[in-house]
Amino acid sequence: YVRELGDEAVLCVANLARTAQPVEIDLARFSGRVPVEMMGGNAFAPVADSGYALTLPAHGFFWLRLAVDVAPPDWYVDRRPVEDLGVLVLFDGWNSLFRDRVVPWRIAMAIRTLAQFEERVLPAYIARQRWFTGRDEALARARIADHAVLDHEGREWLLSLLDARSADDAVRWFAPFALAWEDGEDERLRLLQPAAVAKVRVGPRVGVMADAQADPAFCAAVLHAMAARRELRGARCTLRFLPSAAFADIVRRVPATPSQLRVLPQARSSTLVVEECLFMKVLRQVGPGIHVEAEMGRFLTDVAHFEHHAAVAGTVEHVADGGATSSLILLQAYLPNQGDAWALALDQLQLWLGRHGAGKPAVEPVDEGFLERMRMLARRTAELHAALHRRSGDAAFDPEPIDAADLQRWAEQVRHCIDAVRALLVEHAPSWAPAQQALVQRVAASGGQAVFARAAAAAPAGMKTRIHGGFRLQEVLLVHSDFAFVDFEGDPRVPLAQRRAKQSPLRDVAAMLCSLDQVRDAALLAGVQPDADPARRDALAAQWLRTVREAFLGAYAESALATGGWPDSLALDAARPWLALFEIERIAQLLCDEIPQRPATAAGLLASLADRLDA
Repeated sequence: YVRELGDEAVLCVANLARTAQPVEIDLARFSGRVPVEMMGGNAFAPVADSGYALTLPAHGFFWLRLAVDVAPPDWYVDRRPVEDLGVLVLFDGWNSLFRDRVVPWRIAMAIRTLAQFEERVLPAYIARQRWFTGRDEALARARIADHAVLDHEGREWLLSLLDARSADDAVRWFAPFALAWEDGEDERLRLLQPAAVAKVRVGPRVGVMADAQADPAFCAAVLHAMAARRELRGARCTLRFLPSAAFADIVRRVPATPSQLRVLPQARSSTLVVEECLFMKVLRQVGPGIHVEAEMGRFLTDVAHFEHHAAVAGTVEHVADGGATSSLILLQAYLPNQGDAWALALDQLQLWLGRHGAGKPAVEPVDEGFLERMRMLARRTAELHAALHRRSGDAAFDPEPIDAADLQRWAEQVRHCIDAVRALLVEHAPSWAPAQQALVQRVAASGGQAVFARAAAAAPAGMKTRIHGGFRLQEVLLVHSDFAFVDFEGDPRVPLAQRRAKQSPLRDVAAMLCSLDQVRDAALLAGVQPDADPARRDALAAQWLRTVREAFLGAYAESALATGGWPDSLALDAARPWLALFEIERIAQLLCDEIPQRPATAAGLLASLADRLDA
């Protein structure tokens, strides 16, 4: 049954049988909403127009909020059945889309085929992809801006750059496409059907066009071209397959024709795990310039010899005829892992809170094994910063002294972030609950004068270097009893020059501390047990956070001094006021994302910002 109050809807499903039971429920009028399990806070796949399938254990039940303010889970991909897709007639393979690639009497056919592809097939395909940032808007148009055709062992793939125009913007995307046919390619056709873009036909021959990321043969073609350092001529470009020095060692265990592909849920790219040996990251949003993750990976692998990251095996670069270069594919060594540090920390906090229910007044210490893992994470962070502190003669990486101009510029950046949050608070004031209005007023009234004054009084100390730039628990993999860092790209919304700029390493430390704040908020947002006192749980979560922060900061300081990331303890102590300011900046950046989209999550961050501004 469903219970509704205004826009809120709660679905209750109970299995009264003594055995497990499947069920399919008609929820079509709630299509697009995301069911959220109310006991644990986990998001389920969105509701579609067709029946919603669930499986319940004996005497089990689900209590689901049908949410309009929650994103689908990371693993969810919107796929349409092949039968629902349009039919594209390719009379001459990929040449059918391009008038300059067919004989004169077929030019009109090619024009019509391209129009069908760009006006019907591409908009529908792009709009349902996780990597498309304009999914909530109607996609007005998509067109092929540039392309090349990759061939290998009798097959061809279209490597296309697409201009997708929504109501307000035009962004260029990279999409590789594959073809598979019913006659003789049954297994390959089966693999490609979940990623199908359109049905295709040539005379009596039928098949599918699909996203090539699902095609093992495409992976083999990319690796073969990389090994050969191939340069592929396209319509208005050259594609360069550039292996790194570590390429041969990384791919040596990958078979000539990979058969095991696993897609990792990511928003800005499509990452495949190939044979549990290789990450193949298809970089969807295309922009000119050096790809930061590839640049950082090559430095850490070939120059600094830092082990705790995914070593770069190679890149596929698009070089336009005008000379502009963009990265399309990034190959990295696969890191066998047990999940990320976010899941580890969240699980630990929830377990710890669960041990402090009603009737348990004594407070247990935070698990020492988990604290030691946080100290290990801190040591690896300091070692990463020491690796990036290494002089190599490369001007893009050699460290530089922090000077007064740097401090002034960074202070202005923090002030700008605070002002942006205040503007959003005014804009979204009606959406805040009465209990949260006090926090809004605290942030509006506090200028953080004491924090800024302490930072201004600190003399420039330490060196500025390249940093991770997007440091958070989700970008740290748990590898056996150790950690490894991934995703050095940073925020793609930030200009490339800013992401490549040298910064204080304390910006990474501040970002990690803010990530721990978000763990606390997520655990509390997941729900309070019926017999628990919310105020007590808030106090316990705050105590857990203080203990974990102290363990991380203590281990980082010790290791940073030991590895040479900081010259001495005096310099590190002198820089500490800036750590507080960088935390304020990071929380403000997160709030700028959260306030418009997820105000419930923003409440915890808002409290953190108010506390730090008042410190």
